[in-house]
Amino acid sequence: MNEDEIGFEFKDCKTVCQEDGCNDSRTNVEVLSEYSTGTVKSCRTCSETKIGAYNDLECENEETIDCPAYADTSCFTAAYTREFDGTYSHQLNKGCSSFKSNFEDSPTCFEINHNGYENYREETCKESCTEDNCNEAISLRPCLDNQICP
Repeated sequence: MNEDEIGFEFKDCKTVCQEDGCNDSRTNVEVLSEYSTGTVKSCRTCSETKIGAYNDLECENEETIDCPAYADTSCFTAAYTREFDGTYSHQLNKGCSSFKSNFEDSPTCFEINHNGYENYREETCKESCTEDNCNEAISLRPCLDNQICP
């Protein structure tokens, strides 16, 4: 299956050992480093959720972090809005990513369809970029059709 068919990407690795203490952190770092692309060294990171009427999501806890070897392919920003029985929640996430996505440098938004659940709706927007700290600005604004959005 390709990404368009399943809606997400993943990388998977596994190593097995039998001796006591053989899964120390150095071994894990070496295994995860096999996925390193070295494209970005650092990204902005944060996570914020707000409940209620739509308002600007600004991460008060935003900071710059060094990307781990397994997530140094791009920086990402993802925003999410959900309505359940008339109550809205909004979420914003930023960080380092293992993937260079097909939505690089331009936000891609889509509504998630929950067949059979009339009172439950979601929309998500995603964006990635491939320069250090390039995910500082927020250009994503998911907006369900009956909300008052900026």
